[in-house]
Amino acid sequence: MSGLKISGADLDNLMALIPEVSSDSGVSSDSSFSSDGWESDSWDDYVTLPTGVLLTEDVPNNPEEFLRKHFLTQKYPDGQCKFSMVFDKGWVIKRLCPCGLEKCLFHVDGFAKLKTRRSWRNICKFPLGHELFGYVNLGREMDTLKQHYDERYRITQIGDRYEVEQVCPCKKTHCAIHIIPSTVELEHSDVLWAVEHATKSTPKVVTRIEPIFRKQHAMTFAQTETFFEQFELKWKLFITATKIVIWMICKCGQAFPNTPCQPCAMKKVRKCHLCGEERRSRMLKKCHPSKNCTKCRGICSDCKAAEVSKCEHCKQHIRLDHICAPLPQQHVSFRKNTTYPALLHSKGAKAGICQDCKEPCSYRIYHRHQYRRHNDLKPSDLYDRDYKRHFCPYCWYDHFDPTNVRDHINSLHSLKKTHKCKLGCGLAFTHACSEVAHRRKYHKQAPPGTKRNRRVGQKIILLPKKKQKTGLEL
Repeated sequence: MSGLKISGADLDNLMALIPEVSSDSGVSSDSSFSSDGWESDSWDDYVTLPTGVLLTEDVPNNPEEFLRKHFLTQKYPDGQCKFSMVFDKGWVIKRLCPCGLEKCLFHVDGFAKLKTRRSWRNICKFPLGHELFGYVNLGREMDTLKQHYDERYRITQIGDRYEVEQVCPCKKTHCAIHIIPSTVELEHSDVLWAVEHATKSTPKVVTRIEPIFRKQHAMTFAQTETFFEQFELKWKLFITATKIVIWMICKCGQAFPNTPCQPCAMKKVRKCHLCGEERRSRMLKKCHPSKNCTKCRGICSDCKAAEVSKCEHCKQHIRLDHICAPLPQQHVSFRKNTTYPALLHSKGAKAGICQDCKEPCSYRIYHRHQYRRHNDLKPSDLYDRDYKRHFCPYCWYDHFDPTNVRDHINSLHSLKKTHKCKLGCGLAFTHACSEVAHRRKYHKQAPPGTKRNRRVGQKIILLPKKKQKTGLEL
């Protein structure tokens, strides 16, 4: 094994690179280095100073005594010390304001200029919708108020408190011509909203009307009506100088504080002729044809599920919600779902069988099938049937299907006709289905061919939808 060989000339060059040290102490001759190789002591090793404060003096033998003498002797004219000194893993110097606090909302700029500021909400009362927010310099309150408020307002000072009021253009205390939006009373059944539903290109927009109204200046009765008419809602206004009452118009054409009115609400509710419980009319089902029910007014989903009839698939006389013959390679789901039963389907299939009604359904829209068709089922030990409800912002109407709520708003509460004819005839409609029916009837446009899932034996297949007679084929 060969070793490293260094010639005499190379050894002399290496020794020249090593700094000379004294023989008695073993340290470098450069006085800026300490015995451990670091720089000499500095103030950073002893104290943490506030931003902008520097110490140019050398570190003395007793740093604590020097810091106390240097900082704790600096005081404001009232005798309050300008700094505090605490020990936390080293001395920490903090700046104090004249209040004796480390952080203060009234003194800024590092406590150098001593600008005193006051919060508007603590010193001034503003009209509703015309507030000022933030802080104001002490002594500049009245000047700032006069810059923001013109002759349409009255500014009053009582001591160190201020009050701003909207005044009538007639300069009268009680005027029967003008309305002051900040003080007039608004009476309505619910929060005033203006809802613009989402489309393919725009998101849903909800606008609160009351804050916009409160920000307005004094207006006449006619201007008030014009303001509320811009939102295109079916409501009726009762306007006085001190109060505005807003009633929604019901389906019957009458205005009420709360809609729908009792007669209109009862028209949408019917009783199941088996159990007698009230349900929405559109949720009632027909009895099985084998029952020969001549006076079938509709039964609820619970009575429909308990109805005994012959199943065409398992060939048994059994309840509708029974466990039917399995599908080929039926998928077994272990996912926990406490709201409604899972869809029965074969492995890899895109459609299956609803366990509640035994109808074929696409896996993609099964959740929609459940809250549309079975939202009135009572909860059981396995499923709570707690479907999400959607509410109308203008009345008491609610439904589990958000599409129904949107159509309800468009037809009963809104004056907007957002669905224009796609063939360009210029007509517009509140419902998309009305626009489709218009094209079929007046433009003779044939409906597109559609397919639906059908159960054939033990398989789910797609078959063309049965063509309905439209009255155009003669």
